[in-house]
Amino acid sequence: MLDLFKKIQDPRLTGLIVWVPMVPGDDALAASDLISPDKRLAMQAWDGSRKLGDTFAKALRLNRTAWDVYLVYKPGVQWNEEMPPEPTFWMHQLSKGADPKLHLDPEKLQAEVQMLLNELPRSTEVPLTKNNAVPAANATTSGANVTTSSSSTSDSSARQSR
Repeated sequence: MLDLFKKIQDPRLTGLIVWVPMVPGDDALAASDLISPDKRLAMQAWDGSRKLGDTFAKALRLNRTAWDVYLVYKPGVQWNEEMPPEPTFWMHQLSKGADPKLHLDPEKLQAEVQMLLNELPRSTEVPLTKNNAVPAANATTSGANVTTSSSSTSDSSARQSR
């Protein structure tokens, strides 16, 4: 996801990263090493209990905790219910339990995000606050918003078992 933010240098793009413990070595300290200084990432958090990952799993109809998923919300999407709203577009890096047609294609993800940004007027200012940049209870997205849930380790052999 950080690559997406590097490629799309648009202040109207905001995001949320939540790290969850999914493979050995995942912990809050490992997640803290990955924090990005990009101010468009309105929230970067550790979910040691997997509560948010499990909540998004239900919303995405996954049979396991949502991790290594990339959710895109168009402006104006509201989260008023207990369950998060269905994303406008989403992709994943899971080896099982999710639609293989939605397996992460970075170029396609970038194109979808750019398409949503192109629908917004260029003059749209998107202040980065938790109430409009992060899908959360009673929140509304103002700009294109990307949410991800990910493991905090970068061990490729461990990540193969998704």
